[in-house]
Amino acid sequence: MVLTLYLNRMVLLRVAVATTAVILFALLFDLLDASDDLLRREGGALANFARYFVLRFPSLFTEILPFAALLGALFAAADLMRNSELTIFWASGVSPLGIILRLLPICLLLFGIKLVNDDQLVPDTVQSLRAWDVGHFRGGLQGFGGDHLWLDYDDRFIRLPRLEPDQMEADGIVMLGRDDAGNLVERIAAERVVFTPGAWQLFEVERGRVGEGRFTREPVWVFENTIDVDRIRTVARPPQEVALFDLIDIVRSDGYGVVTTQGHVTAIYHRLFGSALPMLMIMLTFAYARRVTRQGGIATLFLKGIVTGFSFVILSGVMLALAEAGFIGPFVATAGPILLLASLVVLLPLKDERRHWLRRR
Repeated sequence: MVLTLYLNRMVLLRVAVATTAVILFALLFDLLDASDDLLRREGGALANFARYFVLRFPSLFTEILPFAALLGALFAAADLMRNSELTIFWASGVSPLGIILRLLPICLLLFGIKLVNDDQLVPDTVQSLRAWDVGHFRGGLQGFGGDHLWLDYDDRFIRLPRLEPDQMEADGIVMLGRDDAGNLVERIAAERVVFTPGAWQLFEVERGRVGEGRFTREPVWVFENTIDVDRIRTVARPPQEVALFDLIDIVRSDGYGVVTTQGHVTAIYHRLFGSALPMLMIMLTFAYARRVTRQGGIATLFLKGIVTGFSFVILSGVMLALAEAGFIGPFVATAGPILLLASLVVLLPLKDERRHWLRRR
């Protein structure tokens, strides 16, 4: 128990320092990009900078934590090697795999923190930054799926503009009616729509039958429906910015008739498996520690840890992009790199223990 507390406290302290230092460094460059917008906003420069820091922290944290966990673990292992503490642990009968297992509390803590941060904090703070229209988030969701959404509801295709949070009316809506064979038979266009539960109010409506060449105009037309506008707002956001239970609901509801669910399935797996990356980075460091100790080099430990860690991060990013594009399955793309890293974490200590056992025989 004493050894477990000692190791976890040492690693946690260094991971916290590394995370804080890297986030502050990254935020400095981020603020340079957003500074003009923050200075022009109402409320005062200092208050705006503080608000931007609070809103930007969760998204920076989720990007930086895997690297910070790797750096923190490397510094912790280097201190243990420098003081010959790892050698003492092994000489006292604690195996390399035993040291990794004793780090499970800090590893599981980081797993939970990253999962909660990605699921509960990132979506809301990113939406707030987009609504604030500053820095990297200037321009809202431009470049993500266009300016409109197409909704398949009952016997109609409905084109809606992208809706902001709490937006209850919009300009420009088009409905295309279909017959039983799927042929387009009617076009309805309105200049403005007000969303109310169970019935939308359309204003300045133009209706026409396909092939007749005649249109009728109505000042107000009520479109009765069971469409949940909150769901439409949710599905209009990038999957990475949607909470886990909302992602599951989108997949179960087949995208609400708005989008394909390939990206959302990928986001679900990535949210779960990606949260294990900081945990595995710490374990990877101590899986390498025994091997490089024999070769007598802290520099070797840093080189192996950083090269392997960054390689897996790059591999994970490439696989994720391929999955979102539909070239490979979501599970393979997200779980594959993580399981490969996990196997490396387990097999390296087991291989050393097997060699040690063979020598003793």
